[in-house]
Amino acid sequence: MLILRKDVNLANEIYGGILQDNDKVIFEKFKKGVQKRIVFIQELFDVDLNTLDDLEFLKIITSLYNVNVYDNDLLDFVTNKFNKKYVGYEEISTTMVYNEEIGQNNNNFWNPLFQVKYVIAVTDDAKIDSSHVYTPDELRELIASGNAVIVEKINETLDISQGFLRESVEDFPVFNINEELVRALREMISNNMFVYDVDSYYFDLLDEIDDVLAVFRKMHEEDYSYKREKDIKRILVALQ
Repeated sequence: MLILRKDVNLANEIYGGILQDNDKVIFEKFKKGVQKRIVFIQELFDVDLNTLDDLEFLKIITSLYNVNVYDNDLLDFVTNKFNKKYVGYEEISTTMVYNEEIGQNNNNFWNPLFQVKYVIAVTDDAKIDSSHVYTPDELRELIASGNAVIVEKINETLDISQGFLRESVEDFPVFNINEELVRALREMISNNMFVYDVDSYYFDLLDEIDDVLAVFRKMHEEDYSYKREKDIKRILVALQ
């Protein structure tokens, strides 16, 4: 799992329209960008991660960090949750099929057939036949064995010519990654680390403000009657 603090990206927002926007538009865009980020930082300054429930914790963490979860991380999560070693993934088809009215085609409603498939995490002991179409009973038996855990549900358009016994859809539980993700993130991100990264975000914001102001100065160096720099600094003082 890779966790990276998000970039401020204020300068990129401003530079994106700096050639076509007039001074007033640039200034308003800059002011709103600074205000939004200052409010964001102020909200994070008061956070104590240890007092947050799981949903609040995940919301706060993903607001400041990009969290990248990889296939091996998910296997680790499933292994930790069920105390059994899961080593890979398989995709299986099921006999569960349904119709869904999804829109109009030439003034007629289109009712395609969908087949339910699952991606499952498996142990070394799992006996999976990827060419087999699993009935709900067979799927229940596979899950009950502890050798497979459903990690993703897939609804795939079904070719009407495919021949197998079709059954109604049952609701099989899909592994909820959030509980184990929060557990792992709590182990990786301490309050001290979080406070440090909030401070770093703040100082990066100040650097980007200086960068944007430097561009403004460059744009107006021939006629330096440009006074908005002082206005912007007053805004920053008022917001802090």
